[in-house]
Amino acid sequence: MQLFDMSCLYYVKCLPVDALQEITRTLGVTDWKFDGDSCQIETVGLTLEPADGSESSIDCECPDNQTFCHVVGITLKGYSLPGMLPPELIKLPYLTKVDFALNYLIGTIPKQWFSMKLTSISILENRLSGEIPKELGNITTLTYLRGVLPCTKTFSCPRYSSCLHVNSGGKDVEVMENKENILYIGDGDVLGGTAKYFNDQENHWGLSSTRDFMDDDNFQNTRYTVSSASSNMPELYATARISPISLTYFHYCLENGNYTVNLHFAEIQFTNDNSFRSLGKRLSDVYAQERLVLKDFNIEDEANIAQKPVIIPIHNVSVVDNILEIRFYWACKGTTRIPRRGVYGPLISAFSIVSGVNSQTGMFSLKKIRVATNDFSPANKIGEGGFGPVYKGQLSDGTMVAIKQLSSKSRQACHLCQTENLMKVVDERLGSEVTPIEAEVMAKIALLCPNASPSLRPKMSEVVNMLEGRMSIPEVTPELSVFASEDVRFRAIREIHQHRMTESSRQSKTEDFSMQSQSQDSTEVRSFSSSSVFGHDLHQIQTES
Repeated sequence: MQLFDMSCLYYVKCLPVDALQEITRTLGVTDWKFDGDSCQIETVGLTLEPADGSESSIDCECPDNQTFCHVVGITLKGYSLPGMLPPELIKLPYLTKVDFALNYLIGTIPKQWFSMKLTSISILENRLSGEIPKELGNITTLTYLRGVLPCTKTFSCPRYSSCLHVNSGGKDVEVMENKENILYIGDGDVLGGTAKYFNDQENHWGLSSTRDFMDDDNFQNTRYTVSSASSNMPELYATARISPISLTYFHYCLENGNYTVNLHFAEIQFTNDNSFRSLGKRLSDVYAQERLVLKDFNIEDEANIAQKPVIIPIHNVSVVDNILEIRFYWACKGTTRIPRRGVYGPLISAFSIVSGVNSQTGMFSLKKIRVATNDFSPANKIGEGGFGPVYKGQLSDGTMVAIKQLSSKSRQACHLCQTENLMKVVDERLGSEVTPIEAEVMAKIALLCPNASPSLRPKMSEVVNMLEGRMSIPEVTPELSVFASEDVRFRAIREIHQHRMTESSRQSKTEDFSMQSQSQDSTEVRSFSSSSVFGHDLHQIQTES
């Protein structure tokens, strides 16, 4: 066996050129030209010009005394290819090494690969998802595998959260935000490395850092956090986490819904004086949920100066599978040797993930509610508890809502709270799954929410703190008059009954159906995303002529 050289040019006519064409097409290559005679790639990528820092090669071997050659290796790296991992690799039976790192590929490892004799697979930094196939162990020849997702969907969640605050590169620190002390969890003790993976299983978050600063003379690969020399920098911005190529943060066991990701930056490696240290330039890309949200982002330009904090909010980040991922990527742009060698790559000071739901009360007309639920159709009924039935519906803008009709009997909650007999509000079918203490906590918090004064209603962050035991629950019991007050909700309730009586009379005048004998119901609307109906807006109903 010998590596392909010029002496076998006349014997490579049987190279699988068609198979290579299919493979590159699946990868998402739009510009592809391959010379089968020399086993050389002439053009590859998404444009005619090669991407910065990209690598490409097709490795061939030509057995002695044979009239054909084999493809034994493929490297298409750093092109941001938007396709998927190609199952067509099976058409190259002699292939042993593949490197598709630093692209934008989706999906998972194709099952066709499991019967191949691959020795090395690199799929680092792509958009791959799903579980690690157990059949991967069938590739007995495999000695090198790099690029498995840090977070798969096999995790178990004892509880779900709606926020996360991380101080990147620093220690735990409390920050005053919206008149509340917020704890930012520090990751300064997490060392770097060529392929570092960290998972905080208690708080359900982690990070993944790739590559090494090859030119920084730090052979231990531990310099992945930096600190500011300025004593005037706020503590949250005095440190930062850096990466030579890619840094990914992920938070799992997160409630499904829309979130705002606040990115905290401060360029602490450059200066504002008239020295060469002020000439540095850092450019990086930021992805949220695999979507490019910041292109060629320059911290110093955004803040108008170095050593100054700046917050970039990313709104409407959708979570549908209880995972949120933020990725910072250096696309080989900017300086690399200012103020010294190895100063480049993404930098982040801190970040927060908070529920993007607007907590203000919205207004929906009764007419819109009836349309959304198909006039409270039994087919849309999704459940019923001690407080009344719940219906699913869809608003005209596509928003899915859950609509609860609260029976007047629900006033019993106030009485049960006063008599401390809260277990009566718990669905008996839950049995021992709910303890009296849990019932008391949930009921008391729930009774705080319908307060007539918006200023007395707890914020969502306060609700979370009360549920998790970090904040005491105020001993406040709503008066019965609060629920019986005359407002738009109860006027709308009467319309519901009037509408039902009209429809019932129209369908059958002989049917003995008296709407007046039934207790009044109130209607509550709660928006939700995916399978979650918690932590979203509570809307009032307004009448509409």
